[in-house]
Amino acid sequence: MSHPRTLGYLSLAFLNVSAIISLRHLPAMASYGLWSLIFYLVAAGLFLAPVALICAELASTWSQRGGLYNWIYLSLGSRMAFFAVWWSWMAAIVTILLNLTFLSVTIEYAFYAGEKASTITYLIQSLLALWGLTALNVYGMRLSALLSSFSLIAGTILPVGFITLLAILGLWTGVADWNKLNFSDYQSSFYSLQSFFFFSNVVVGYAGIELAAFHAADAKDPQRDYGRAILLSSVLIVMLYVIGTAALIVVLPQGDIDRIGGLVQFFHVFFHDSQFDVVTKIVSIVLALGSLGATNTWLISPAKGVFAAMEHFQFPDWMTKTNEHDVPVPLLVVQASLCSILLIGMSLTHSSDQCFWLLIALTTQFSVILYILMAIAVRELRVLQPLTHRPFAIPASWLNIVVWITILVCSFVMLSTLIPVENITGWDLLKYEAVFLLGWIVLSFPPVLFRNKITSSVKE
Repeated sequence: MSHPRTLGYLSLAFLNVSAIISLRHLPAMASYGLWSLIFYLVAAGLFLAPVALICAELASTWSQRGGLYNWIYLSLGSRMAFFAVWWSWMAAIVTILLNLTFLSVTIEYAFYAGEKASTITYLIQSLLALWGLTALNVYGMRLSALLSSFSLIAGTILPVGFITLLAILGLWTGVADWNKLNFSDYQSSFYSLQSFFFFSNVVVGYAGIELAAFHAADAKDPQRDYGRAILLSSVLIVMLYVIGTAALIVVLPQGDIDRIGGLVQFFHVFFHDSQFDVVTKIVSIVLALGSLGATNTWLISPAKGVFAAMEHFQFPDWMTKTNEHDVPVPLLVVQASLCSILLIGMSLTHSSDQCFWLLIALTTQFSVILYILMAIAVRELRVLQPLTHRPFAIPASWLNIVVWITILVCSFVMLSTLIPVENITGWDLLKYEAVFLLGWIVLSFPPVLFRNKITSSVKE
């Protein structure tokens, strides 16, 4: 059944930006001072820029349903393509859990007057948000894209603008200090093993630029719009991160930045106690809104990639159905159910922090593997389909450089996640590697169960 194409290039760009950027990262970045801005720019140059170029060529040239699945399918075959979208889906599920956790914490600031909410309250809030967003996406991408765009503007862009204005006011009144933008005061943080993990987190913080390509069936003019959307979103992401982090650096005290509550700490500098409670509530609601939009994007995009894989693999018939809005409703219900089980399990365990860090490390590896596969795919498709018209193409003289930079940076990130940071995980090397390997096996095993299905439907 045909359905109207509703997404223009701005909607596609906003989907990418809302999925990637999160203000919750700013305080941790600001704790590294001017080094954090260097990390942002280096990671943007060595990872985001080449990946954006790769995505722009692949998405604008092969804009059929499925995005990532279609690119890997055409270059490396259906088996590797299914592994790719499966890993993408697993990474998305953990990202959903992270965003729902952040959402619950920010709601606590807004409505519990400084009192810590109970575990059951966190769980109920997360489940309501999860199933509410799932229900919203049943009605198609128009409503979903509107929510993501509104959340991005109200929950991210406007807050960064407000933070920046306050920082400028602080510089004018003497509350802020330009001299905090330096390297020397943060040398001890930079020259440590933890800085490698920190840089890897910055790199992975840019992951998700390919998500808009999962919505090929909803794009008005994918050949024209995908390249523009990916490049625009890349610029917006770097600008918002750099400007927001710089604003926090010049205001907050060096060496005493709260990596979790740094934004609240920032506003405390400018508002007296009588005003602070109201400001905290407003800021928390705004941050929750931004987190809601990010959760929404991760909820629908990778699921569409998995759905595209169902054309070539044996899945139960009930999972391959879509509604009148071309939404794979059964798959979204399965995803929400899996997230619910994980949320309940995490609320019952006493080692949820360690589990979360392990899941983050695993999904970091899954994410960077996807970009290695994409780099290989863009190079292979130049060989396999040299005559295919490419609305956007990486210049031939750049292609090998872009591909190898992407592979090398992603390999570095993969290696860095294999070494535990003991003050975070609390595990020694042997235990960490054993649990890490087990997690890899468990999360990668399901695709092995599916066999290729003989089909006359071939993506070209």
